[in-house]
Amino acid sequence: MKEEKVLLCGDSISKGIIYDNSAKKYKRVDKALSDILEKIFRSKVLNISGFGNTVLRAEGKFYRTFDAEKPDLVIFGLGGNDCDFDWNEVSREPDGIHKPKTDIEIFKGKLALMADRVFSFGKRVVLMNLPPLDPERYFNWISGSDELRKRNILKWLGSVSQIHWWQERYNTAVLEVAKSKDAELIDVRSEFLRQPDFRNCICEDGIHPNEKGQELIAKAVAGYFNDKRTA
Repeated sequence: MKEEKVLLCGDSISKGIIYDNSAKKYKRVDKALSDILEKIFRSKVLNISGFGNTVLRAEGKFYRTFDAEKPDLVIFGLGGNDCDFDWNEVSREPDGIHKPKTDIEIFKGKLALMADRVFSFGKRVVLMNLPPLDPERYFNWISGSDELRKRNILKWLGSVSQIHWWQERYNTAVLEVAKSKDAELIDVRSEFLRQPDFRNCICEDGIHPNEKGQELIAKAVAGYFNDKRTA
């Protein structure tokens, strides 16, 4: 079997970051996605994922790394931070106009351009869609114990479910880019939604998959590539 060079470009989820309730801090899970990929491809994975990565934060390192390494396969796992807001600003100005960290059309355009670069060298592009979040838990996380902050954020949101709606838009954006570029897609989201209660797979912060959630991501990714090899 020819050894393939794999590049993983994503955010903290692709990096394998979870929130440790007992230690009250973020940490890397023992078996992160890059570890699973290394077992599948039997080669070192170049993981340039980073905590807080948006498509705008990730693109510079992506282009530098891709141009230098020319990997055979690039996996993108972005969007979870792009759809987020500056909640401090929202809390300070609940009657103001606030935009997500990355405009959705810019997100789609930048992701498509990165895919184009990979395709231009005849390499494979795989996009991962977004794991679902828990709106209630995430709202409590960004609000903290400050009741005024909680009221102000809720005033701007209108309802806590709006958090889910914004994230769903960016998940759909990933699907649209995959379709428009004829890129491969790993449906991570459905793996969570098939659970009796996917919230059991999400950390206290409402947005990071916990260890069980990371296992679901690994299952989706391993299943996808194993199916490809046997097809």
